[in-house]
This record gives sequence, C-alpha cells and structure tokens, in this order.
Amino acid sequence: MNMMRETVQSVNINGRMMRYLRFGKEDGTTVVIIPGVSLKSVMGAAKAIMKQYALLGEDYDVILFDRISVYPEPYDEAMMAKDILKAMEQLGITERAGRGHKKNSLRVVNKNWRNYTCA
Repeated sequence: MNMMRETVQSVNINGRMMRYLRFGKEDGTTVVIIPGVSLKSVMGAAKAIMKQYALLGEDYDVILFDRISVYPEPYDEAMMAKDILKAMEQLGITERAGRGHKKNSLRVVNKNWRNYTCA
C-alpha cells in the first residue's frame, strides 16, 4: 500500500470543527466517504479505514469526513448532510464520487454527484 498522501485536517463549519482524513492520489477524482451520524469520532479508526480503501486510494483522492466536533441537539442526518456539503465547498470539491455507510448519508448527494453507493 503506497499512498501518495495521508493527512488529517479540519474545516470550520459554523464555528465548529470538522476533521477529515485525506489520502490517496492527489490528482485523482475525489471520492468522499460519508459516515453516519455518530456520537463517536471516526478518526480513531482512520488507519483501519485507509487499509480497507487502500485500492481505491491508488487511483482516487479519498476523503473521509468526521462528524463536527460539537453538535447541537437535535442533530440529524439532514443537518450532517448540510455540514458535509459546506465542508466540500470549502475544500473546493465540485466533481466527486461518494460512498456512504448509512442509508441516511444519501441526503448528502446532490445533482452534481457522478457516482454514489451506500454500504
């Protein structure tokens, strides 16, 4: 597994931090991995997720978004979707493919998505 890049960074979403893991081919089409709404950060499993998606990272620029650091109650899938879309806008992601881990992550999909699957 020879990744060109592996970074954990963050963006500011309405005064709250959202971390993301970015790995894979820098000039590849961006693939966004969307977790479901969770009380726990997915960054603790970042290495395992990278290993699971290692083949994808050989050809694509892969981004795994975490949940926002502190979220209001209630915080649902629609709110998470808006936060992820804001994060993608900040990162300049306009053309992408996506992979969700919950059916509700489908809310993140908009008309510009070329390809999307939900596990």
